[in-house]
Amino acid sequence: MMTKTVSVAFHELLKTLCLQEFPCGIGTWRNPNDKFAEGQYAVTLKDYGVQYEKMEVLKEYLNSGTWDVDTSWSNEAADLRSLAISQPWKLSGGKNSSQFIQEFFKSLRIIDKQITEIDHGILSMKNLEDLTLSVNLLRKVPSDNLPPNLKVLELCTNCLTSITSLCKNPPPLLHLGLSYNQLHSVDEYKYFTVEYWPSLMSLDLSYNNLNQLVELVDRLASLPNLRNLILQGNPMSV
Repeated sequence: MMTKTVSVAFHELLKTLCLQEFPCGIGTWRNPNDKFAEGQYAVTLKDYGVQYEKMEVLKEYLNSGTWDVDTSWSNEAADLRSLAISQPWKLSGGKNSSQFIQEFFKSLRIIDKQITEIDHGILSMKNLEDLTLSVNLLRKVPSDNLPPNLKVLELCTNCLTSITSLCKNPPPLLHLGLSYNQLHSVDEYKYFTVEYWPSLMSLDLSYNNLNQLVELVDRLASLPNLRNLILQGNPMSV
């Protein structure tokens, strides 16, 4: 099986935003003297450099049929495209630009991208709080490679048989989604306790292969903030 990391998938999605292409970025369609202050004028390809239009007009192009792109994979994606018009120098390339972009994102939804590995590259996304990696090929979730401020981790429909790697140094999650995986061992129950998840409010374990209901509930009872628990689709026995 070929390896594909979260970082690779993220950069593939980032390219689809076309941050250096019209109407975004610093290009030949811009006034060479443009200081990029709010309300200034920029050259557009529409008028072949003859007429100048306000940046507000360029922003309107973002949602037009011609230059519209899919931004559903992050709550911040559309804002980043807008920033590529109003403050394009922040995204113009180089180490500082890369760092700015990675720290800009608070949420990521990378679904059905054949991801096999959560790599250390996403540690650069220091402000990431919400990460969805559903419908991928993950077998491990190394906590050392997860951003420290992560609050929501959705791993529905992967290939997980254990969460041992996730519990080595777990982030302060409020929600953990593990539905449609392959969790089955009673040995896993020890990881569903306050020792690992003192802040957890929501846990989805549906459609795994968990049994021994009483033992599992005994462990879950230690979670002081748990409000939402989904266990349906498991062959539970008392």
